[in-house]
Amino acid sequence: MEKKKNTQQLPIADFKANKTNIKEEESISYTNSSTDATSYNWTFDGGSPSSSTQTNPVVTYNRAGTYSVTLKVINRDGSDTKIKSEYITVSSKNDGGEIIDITNDGGTISDQHNNSPSYEDISKLIDNNPNSKFLTFNASAWVQYIATKNYTLSSYTITSGNDAPERDPKSWTLQGSTNGSSWQNIDQRSNQNFPNRNQKRTFQVSTTSSYNYYRLSMRNNSGTILQASEIELFGKGGSTDGGSCSWGNDFLTPRVEFRDFDGSTVGSQIFNQVIPNAENYMKQRCLDVAKILYRNSADAPKFRLLKFNLKNEDFVAHKFGDGDQMTIEVSTQHLAKIYRDSGNNSQVIKDEIDGILFHEVTHGYNYSPTTGGTYDGSSPFWAYTEGIADGVRIYAGFHQTRNPDVNNSRKWLGGYTTTGFFLQYVTQKYDKNFIYKFNKAAKDLGNSWSFDNAFKDILGKGVETVWNEYKKLYQ
Repeated sequence: MEKKKNTQQLPIADFKANKTNIKEEESISYTNSSTDATSYNWTFDGGSPSSSTQTNPVVTYNRAGTYSVTLKVINRDGSDTKIKSEYITVSSKNDGGEIIDITNDGGTISDQHNNSPSYEDISKLIDNNPNSKFLTFNASAWVQYIATKNYTLSSYTITSGNDAPERDPKSWTLQGSTNGSSWQNIDQRSNQNFPNRNQKRTFQVSTTSSYNYYRLSMRNNSGTILQASEIELFGKGGSTDGGSCSWGNDFLTPRVEFRDFDGSTVGSQIFNQVIPNAENYMKQRCLDVAKILYRNSADAPKFRLLKFNLKNEDFVAHKFGDGDQMTIEVSTQHLAKIYRDSGNNSQVIKDEIDGILFHEVTHGYNYSPTTGGTYDGSSPFWAYTEGIADGVRIYAGFHQTRNPDVNNSRKWLGGYTTTGFFLQYVTQKYDKNFIYKFNKAAKDLGNSWSFDNAFKDILGKGVETVWNEYKKLYQ
């Protein structure tokens, strides 16, 4: 007797937006390109509405920020979910102050219980690295950030940990204060869910009050451990004497020409799946890198044209060009290998793509020393060039496939991730603005530049002393 064929047909979720970069109060139309689905459940972080069951919804974004979109499709045989992380970028309408991440203003963070493991302490909650995390051996806890001045909050984000969903925050209250003793509720949430690991969710708030103390009181789903990878607080600050200068309006966003030389390769198809709008994506990466390396838009180099190429060749990536033009090329063979080695994990490949872009764009925007040798694979000049590029990549949180190397015989001159992770350690341990200051020192020190002189100028101690501290920590 002939066996009956299995006719099960699972749905496949997919979608696109008519635009991914907008201003506050503008709308985006989503086009559903899923197959074999009978119902749809959308989630729009930061959007209005925040969820929908329509086939092709229209969503308005009222607050500046970067937001993810999730679509779950269902039929009688099962379901499929498509998540596009940090897919929508909403810019401020410039109505009286730039919206910034308050946790990057150089303030202090603390927590209620102070019982975390040393490698998962409270500092990890604001280190701009979604692959680290804060963990406390309690079902509930508050965390507190004291900013350097008052801010009016517009939104905040929470990123889930890398494992154990029961440890995720489920309910919380966000409060603000001007003195650390009298607290006002800003936002309350209950029965919240983080379906994915290292998932960032954005929450809008509506307040006209300014605070410099912020406290988030959280409770987990179950068990005796609470954890989160990252929190961010976004808002506008009032004027302050001696504060950091405004970014300004002098940044030149380059025109981007994207060319995929062989769209049939696996690497190309994966790239276009996770980065659906390469031109706008590259423009945003240029701004992101410039804001790490500089504090005023007028200081950043001005590129008029960026050529961005995907090539089916055996390399990783490289940057070349001069004047007001640069070209960045990425190997689709490399992308396919990373995707294959990760077990076809789309989040790993997006992390790798972002990491490559942050690294290569840094080569275009960073200052270069006028001394220290040449780009020869071993000189201090070479170590700085590749080290600061990986340092920016790691600072931005895109180093999932890489790890620190404290046993490299060349120490801080090892370049790439050896130098990059060292710079990240200094940023976390000593100065949140170290990458910016290290880049600036390459220009300011002129012919007296060296790693050691730059470290002494910024930290007051030599590079070997700091390296030995770093090495001891990891050993």
